[in-house]
Amino acid sequence: MNPTHLIFSYGTLQEPKVQIAIYERLLQGHKAILPNYTLANKKMYGQYPVVIPNSGLCIAGVAYEINEAELALTDAYEGPDYTRSLLPLANGKKAWVYLEKPQ
Repeated sequence: MNPTHLIFSYGTLQEPKVQIAIYERLLQGHKAILPNYTLANKKMYGQYPVVIPNSGLCIAGVAYEINEAELALTDAYEGPDYTRSLLPLANGKKAWVYLEKPQ
């Protein structure tokens, strides 16, 4: 059996054209909240917001269910400057969130 994972998206992974390009399908997801994090003013590659810890704030996004192979595709899409962390969502489920890799 192929394990499934939740990934939390607050940006480009919500775009249908991006999903088709990466996964060759549209993902099924549901609205989700990532508590105690916020989007920094800093932008990765000059355009993508960076997620940072911030107690009391939250980020609205979408949690998508993907399989193991698709998780590897997501890692490749996000690139080497991001690291994947398993974080709790507001509903108690855990999802992979891509954070800026520490320098």
